[in-house]
Parts: sequence; C-alpha cells; structure tokens
Amino acid sequence: MKEERPSTGKVKKDQALVKVLENQLDKNYKDLNHLQATNKSLRNQIDVMRKEQKNQIRVNTGYNKEMRQINEKAKKLNAVTYQGQRVSEELNNQILSLKAKNEEQKYKFQNSIKDLQKKLREKDDTELEKAKTKVTGAATTDSAVAATGEFSNPAALLKLRLQKWTTNNKEKKNLMDMYIRNVNIIEDAFAQIK
Repeated sequence: MKEERPSTGKVKKDQALVKVLENQLDKNYKDLNHLQATNKSLRNQIDVMRKEQKNQIRVNTGYNKEMRQINEKAKKLNAVTYQGQRVSEELNNQILSLKAKNEEQKYKFQNSIKDLQKKLREKDDTELEKAKTKVTGAATTDSAVAATGEFSNPAALLKLRLQKWTTNNKEKKNLMDMYIRNVNIIEDAFAQIK
C-alpha cells in the first residue's frame, strides 16, 4: 500500500479548519460550562423556592385553621347575640305588658278610691244632717262619731297623721345629728393625720 501525502496547501487548509473547529469547540465548551453553571444556579433557586413553597403552604394551612376557628367563634357569638336579642325583646314585651297592667290597675284603684271618697262624703253628709236634727248636743255628737267610725272625722285622721310624721321627722333628725357628729369626728381624725 502506498501512502499518499496530501499537498501542503491542503494540509494548511485542514490545519486552519482544525483550528477553527477547535475554536468553535472551545467556544461551545464555554457556552456549555456557562449553561451548566446557570442550570446549577437555577436548580438551587428552584430548591429554595420549593422550600419557601412548603413553608408558605404550612403557614397558609395554619392561617386557614385559625380562620375556621374564628369563623366558628363568630357564628357562636352571632347565635348568642341573636338569642340575647330575642330574650331582650321578650323581656321588653313583658315589661310593656306589666306597665299596661300597672296603668290599668292604677286607673281602677283611682276609680275605686274616688267611689269610696264619694260614699264617705255622702255618709258624712247624712251623719251631719242626723246630728243637726237631734237637739241633744254632746251625746248626739259622740254617738255620731262612734257611728261613723274613724273616717267620719277627718280632723282626727289628720292629727294622727301629723303625730306620725312628727315622730318620723324626730327620728330622722336624730339620725341626721348622729351622721353629722360622725362626719365631724372623721374630719377631725383626717385633720390630725394631716
């Protein structure tokens, strides 16, 4: 076998082509290394983002749980508030009905008092006429007082009331004097402490 040597021009051309191809290979290696480095940093970023996503999912789960608990509490509070409003309305209705009954009873009581006062006046008038017709002075007035009872003589009633009020006022005055004495003692004590 005979070897043929290529011509020098061809060899130079091939060498130039080899150098160009080596340069392109080096350039492509650089690009590949750059892409691999970029790919590695992107993978690291993706790993960090996955960890952040896990943490965010955990935090969101906690927030959702808290929101559900708050919603349940709000529902319970709404139910309690609604029940309280119903109870309040029922109590208001009862109060209004009691007020109406009170007014009705008050009106009836006033009417019955007026009727009794009319009857008392009529009875007093009849007793006075009887007393005037009888000529015997003191004996007839004593019998009229005894017959009419305690309501026939309003002056006696008023005297009894006056006596009761004066005793009540005396008791209140005594209590007030005792209170003033105690206040003076306390003020003196504070003055000494100062």
